[in-house]
Amino acid sequence: MNINLLYLDQMVNKTAESHLAELGGQADRAVSKAFVFLAAKTLLDLDSDEEVLDCIYDGRGDFGIDALYISDIVDESFHVKIFQGKYTRLEKSNGASYEGGSHFPANDVQKMVSVVRTIFDPNQTYQASPQLKARIEEIRSIMVNEGIIPSIEIVLCNNGLPVNREGQDYIDNAHFPDYVNFRHFNHDDFVALSKGKKKVDEHLKFAGYRIVEDFNRKRFFLGKVPVSEFHRIFESHGDVLLERNIRKFLGTKSNKVNSSIAETLRSPEKNKDFFFMNNGVTIVTSKITYNNLQEKDVRVDMKGMHIINGGQTCKTIHTVLSENPGLDVNQCFVLVRIYELDDDNDDIISKITVATNSQSVVDLSDLKSNDEIQRTLAHSVPLLGEKDGKPLYVYQTKRGEKAPASVYTPISLGVAAEAVLSVWRAKPNNARFHKNKLFGQLYDEIFGDLNAAQLVLAVSIWRYVENKRKHESENYIGEYLFLPYASNVLAMQIGHELLREKGLTLAQVTPQKFPAMIEAFETNKETLYNQALTNTKHAMEQLGIRCEEASLQRIAATFRRADLTVAIRQRFM
Repeated sequence: MNINLLYLDQMVNKTAESHLAELGGQADRAVSKAFVFLAAKTLLDLDSDEEVLDCIYDGRGDFGIDALYISDIVDESFHVKIFQGKYTRLEKSNGASYEGGSHFPANDVQKMVSVVRTIFDPNQTYQASPQLKARIEEIRSIMVNEGIIPSIEIVLCNNGLPVNREGQDYIDNAHFPDYVNFRHFNHDDFVALSKGKKKVDEHLKFAGYRIVEDFNRKRFFLGKVPVSEFHRIFESHGDVLLERNIRKFLGTKSNKVNSSIAETLRSPEKNKDFFFMNNGVTIVTSKITYNNLQEKDVRVDMKGMHIINGGQTCKTIHTVLSENPGLDVNQCFVLVRIYELDDDNDDIISKITVATNSQSVVDLSDLKSNDEIQRTLAHSVPLLGEKDGKPLYVYQTKRGEKAPASVYTPISLGVAAEAVLSVWRAKPNNARFHKNKLFGQLYDEIFGDLNAAQLVLAVSIWRYVENKRKHESENYIGEYLFLPYASNVLAMQIGHELLREKGLTLAQVTPQKFPAMIEAFETNKETLYNQALTNTKHAMEQLGIRCEEASLQRIAATFRRADLTVAIRQRFM
């Protein structure tokens, strides 16, 4: 049997067992959901399991949508990924074995074609669960109120073969615009992407002269490279050349930056100036070899090359040249920087990544995960208490890192940042809708002077409110129609009311006072939550928005703005 099939099956069963409660509590259904969970986690590269689970839906009455993800808005673009999963058990009830030979069902492809036509047309009506409907209307709100059309990817997941001819005909005959794409994901893709970063030995042929500097046991190489060279190496190696953020590639149609790059490349008149109009590509490598006696046009061989910046440029080059094989790009070049660094230079690589980034989303949380602030918090959080020999809380700063066993779910770096920014820094709309800034311009504001007690208390409040949203939305869908969008706003109010009731400032929330603070929260959380709901409703009415009359699109747009937060803070905090 295919070893990748077996490995995926092991991971699916392990995930279903470890997340049984979150995946519905029924073992049979949990297996299918666990497969979608793994597909989404692999392709979305989210910070924590909590974020992935939040994307997953039950599927019953939800158009066959098993998971739905909405990205942040970056460069006036955002993307939506919809997952539909079909998982086949390897051991069938009749004793036969499944060998991965089934195609993704054509009738399910037909359904997804219909889904795209329905949910991305704001004038279409539909029936869905409250949770999914809230997410769809959030997408529609961005499209209608901000005029931004998303890049849409439908991910058809199975542990078998892609769609057959009939299924492909459904996609082709839909004649969707170029920003709608269908993608197949199976066991082979899972194994390939799960391996993480892979460094490659490759070469690039430079054009013209170069600049080379050696200093501090490092080497810097600068020059121009024909864009056709990047098409060549991507044909050979694909996305393994890039940072993990390539999974967030925004495409060449709906993203304005990438669309501009593509437009320049396609024009033989314009692409001659591509070198001057693009920020270029940055590569790190452990070894550079070239003919130093050759005056110009050298070939540079690299061992363990890895592109740390310019991923969007590289993907756009590859896409445009693949779609236009006869395109004249003989005079089209891109600026390339190569840094020859030792394998133990992770810190300088992180700094180079941040310093050179401007065109693509960089997972800055990865770069901050090992700084002094995070190391201190990671050591301090487990000291807040233990039960049965296990720490009550564990702070997990690195993605993919196995956290020590704890009584509660480990706290991820991303969850901590969103919770603290919402609760203590009183910027809930930034925390929800600008996550790409949490580890950039907002990082010092979030984590400056933050201690372990404040972090855990903020996360405990935020998780309680999020759990309410996920599991009790039906209870509030009438009077509190805003509930699906309000978690961060509600958490902010609970945190500040808790401080007021205890007569403390945030600076006075220390590890010594933590047991009393967490006990006060656990004792009064239902009352605090209900009061926050009432306050939010009144603040919305003050802005002229009544839940009984407003559409979900208008409510979603309200929570994207800061004026609601200002109204709440002025009146109730």
